[in-house]
Amino acid sequence: MHLAFDAEDVAETRFTISPMRHAVFAALCAHHPRLAAPGSLWREVGRAVEGHAVPLLELIGVVGARSRLFGELLLIDSPGPDTGRISMGDELDAVMDLDRAPTAWEFGGDLWQLARGELSPALVSSPERITRVLADGLYVLFHRFIAPEWRSMRRQMETDLYKRAELALSRGMGAALASLSPRVCWEGSALHISGAGPDTARLRGNGLLISPIVSAAPGYLGFTLSCDGRRSLMSYPVPGNRSAPEQIPSIDSLGALVGTSRGRALRAIGTGCRTDQLASRLGVSASTASEHATILRNAGLIVTRREGRSVRHAISPLGARLLASNDAAFS
Repeated sequence: MHLAFDAEDVAETRFTISPMRHAVFAALCAHHPRLAAPGSLWREVGRAVEGHAVPLLELIGVVGARSRLFGELLLIDSPGPDTGRISMGDELDAVMDLDRAPTAWEFGGDLWQLARGELSPALVSSPERITRVLADGLYVLFHRFIAPEWRSMRRQMETDLYKRAELALSRGMGAALASLSPRVCWEGSALHISGAGPDTARLRGNGLLISPIVSAAPGYLGFTLSCDGRRSLMSYPVPGNRSAPEQIPSIDSLGALVGTSRGRALRAIGTGCRTDQLASRLGVSASTASEHATILRNAGLIVTRREGRSVRHAISPLGARLLASNDAAFS
């Protein structure tokens, strides 16, 4: 497959650290252990999950996404939402659309059906209930297997992303993309993915949202092509270096450092957002969100650039390091 990039696609391509995609990867490894590097925590997931449990690929098929697995290459038809957020809870909130009335999302205790290995017809016929079960399952996987090691994993990913950023600055985005996996190479203005067929796909000016996966097999690559206004998704392997789980602090040290409201605003900015989007995520007025952004920008924790009549905020390298050092217990 050739992914054709134009100038707008290159400008819109982002790298991000995603707790949710690690939870998705954990669910994949439960039935496809070859996707995981030997000795990784993903192999523990495979041993802990019953073999007759409902596979993730079957679940996402029920909600309307077609998936294909070619060895260590995973292709999915339709991406999840581009949340622009960095915490597990925020990403799952976006998947679940929990800002809707609580009565529309009463949990009916359907999660047990995943372990039984067979979904009831009533559950299969309800996209909302299936989505809820999927989100609940990912939440359980994350907090049981990944959360104790997340701080160390995130540091490894931050280190990798800094190297990609330096490569993109010195040699261009094409070189940074070509370095993601032995499966990909940059040819002209297109990214070629070996094993994905001969088709040419266009990103429609939306670019890619690219996420590292710690301790995935060296040959792993995940790709989801979007046919609407969202970014297409790609995930690639980062070598893991397991360490003993760290003691998770019982207080929000980021909030103690910059203030609770500013800490929430810094987390909510995630991989970037406009002021109105920040206000929506925080549940505050646009003027309050603008005040938070100004203080964070003056402290060097975010950068702001103008996009037409609006402005877009993004976390600075200093802000990213602050989040990585203080945010583990509250992501």
